[in-house]
Amino acid sequence: MNLYKQRESIVSEQVNEKTYILLPQKGKMIELNQTASFIWHELIEAKKPNQIAQKLSNSFEVDSEMAAEDVRTTIDRFYELKLVTKVAP
Repeated sequence: MNLYKQRESIVSEQVNEKTYILLPQKGKMIELNQTASFIWHELIEAKKPNQIAQKLSNSFEVDSEMAAEDVRTTIDRFYELKLVTKVAP
C-alpha cells in the first residue's frame, strides 16, 4: 500500500477546525471540513491511508469502514489536486 505525504510547496493555514489550502496553479483557495482537515494534518508525515483511517475512526468514533472510505476519497482528491505525493515505503 502506498504512503502519501503533503507536498512541501503547498501553503495551508488552520483556522479553528477548518483548514484552508492555497491552490496557486488554479489561483484559488479551498476550505477543508473537519474530517478533511484531520486527514490533511495526518499527511504532514508520510502515512498509509489505513493508518489514517484507524486514527480517524478512533478520534471521531465512526465506523472503521466509513473512515477508510472517507480517507481513500479525500486522499484521491488531494492527489488529483497535486496537494499530496506518493512516497516509497
